[in-house]
Amino acid sequence: MKSIRNNGSPALLPSVAYDIFERNAGAPGSFSAPILFIVCLFLIMSTAGCQSTGGNSGRIQNYTLDSIEAEWIRNGEPIEFEGELWYPADGVEGFLDFEMRLMGKHKGVEFFIDKVDVRPFSRLYTKFGKNKFRFFEKEINE
Repeated sequence: MKSIRNNGSPALLPSVAYDIFERNAGAPGSFSAPILFIVCLFLIMSTAGCQSTGGNSGRIQNYTLDSIEAEWIRNGEPIEFEGELWYPADGVEGFLDFEMRLMGKHKGVEFFIDKVDVRPFSRLYTKFGKNKFRFFEKEINE
């Protein structure tokens, strides 16, 4: 950036605008305010596209989470899936949402499997918290 004086007032302009000013400085109808305006407008508009979008904008799978876990889970009621009953355990496991595969809904609550798990599945999961999933097993562990 070079500093130039236009009608006695200093202004900072990029070197492109300075070169235009220098080329037209001695010519009749030399460097005018409209050209300066257009150059500055172009520079401002060219940086407008450099903003980033916030949030998850569809890049990573994201499942919703109720603030309170369903009462039927807290009461130990099972999920019926593929003809078998799956009971909630006291533990939770850490997974990112994109590591899970949605398999269905039971009483309004989505349930999942680990994306790398194959049949016969060893566990089902419900979303418990951010990156936390309660697991369900076929038999009650007492």
